Amino acid sequence: MLFDKDTNGACGRKVYVASHLAGKFAELVSNDSKGQQIIHGIKQLKSTAGGISSMSAADDASVHMSAIGSVQITYFIQQAMRYGDLSGVMITDISSGDFGDDKVPGAYHIKYSKKSERWTTDHIQDPEPSISTKKVAINGVCPRFEDTAIRVMPEMVEKAYGDAKDTGYTLMYHPEKSCKQGRLWITPDQKKTNFNVASLTLAKLLKDAQQRNKETQWVIHGSGCQLFKSALSSLKGHSLDKVEVLFAAPTKASLEELLPMIRHAGISLHKDIVKVNGDDWTSVSNRLLRKGFQKELQEFGEEYSEKLAVIREQVAQDRVTFNGFVTSAFKNSFAIAGGFAAGQAVNPSIGGLTGSGVAGAVLAYPAMKQKAKKVRNIMGNLTTNPDLNPHLHPFKSAHEFNAHVATQNGGHAKSFLAVVKSLWS
Repeated sequence: MLFDKDTNGACGRKVYVASHLAGKFAELVSNDSKGQQIIHGIKQLKSTAGGISSMSAADDASVHMSAIGSVQITYFIQQAMRYGDLSGVMITDISSGDFGDDKVPGAYHIKYSKKSERWTTDHIQDPEPSISTKKVAINGVCPRFEDTAIRVMPEMVEKAYGDAKDTGYTLMYHPEKSCKQGRLWITPDQKKTNFNVASLTLAKLLKDAQQRNKETQWVIHGSGCQLFKSALSSLKGHSLDKVEVLFAAPTKASLEELLPMIRHAGISLHKDIVKVNGDDWTSVSNRLLRKGFQKELQEFGEEYSEKLAVIREQVAQDRVTFNGFVTSAFKNSFAIAGGFAAGQAVNPSIGGLTGSGVAGAVLAYPAMKQKAKKVRNIMGNLTTNPDLNPHLHPFKSAHEFNAHVATQNGGHAKSFLAVVKSLWS
């Protein structure tokens, strides 16, 4: 059936919606401002359907998917082959991204309050339609929106591109999980919908900034690389030569595969290219299997030759570390967590952990505090706590991160307890 009188073909393509979707559509689209935004966006498919900000099916180029707000629209474009045939945009499915109580994917302008001397999100309600700052960040696996925007990403942005307090920065927020009533609930289908909504939103932002000739500097953290790769795929063949990127602790997407896409889009690389905390082992492949990455980096020219030499040295050292200490540290990490889960007692007053399961794992390194700290940090990889997880501090050295953990948790002994509690809370 025809979606609306404004999509009758008088201006642009006709837009139809399958009749069996009427009930589903009524559930997802309300009469508030967000609902009206979705209705307006669907009407605009008469001119935007199949554009570069949509995704196309790999097995059928006529089938597309677009994100309108937090709603994913699937449709195909029918061309009339003979007189009397229906032609236009045929909507075959509509589904909503479920982000629980968290923010929906989008661009959020994060500002610094000089009055309170801190980053703030107090002014934020809905995402902005475009990128308004030069400095931009995409988060990976992080805490909820406020912690991500205030405690995690500002450090990365400023370490990469300098002070951002005067203008703030734009966070392309990528909520990976749906949080409801204190628990994480997400189905495979929902996860796919959430990712597609975020990817299409990012593609729109990149396209819009390029069309406005706006230069942007991006820090892409963790699994944000996978999102960035997906957005680039939908923008294939289009220039993004106003974009500069730095990868911070990249996961889920192979840099070896991502670099050619970046080069073909005309995107510039930050002089440091990649930053990773030495105790962050969330992406072993991007740290250890970099031969293809090194080969692709050579294609960017001589200006990266010195950085390439540094990366080769890092890879060699990382392989030694991983094959030796890291593997055993992971085993001890789970032994510690298991001991705590079994109900072992903790007595911070004596500066350590009691209970055979916990104490035995810690005391496997007598008088070797640095190794004990490394065990703690590797355990921290399994949390989303900014005060424990090295993945959320790719610019910090080992000494800086250890000092940060001790300061935020009341000492190293208490920090060891904190990471175990975090894993089982």
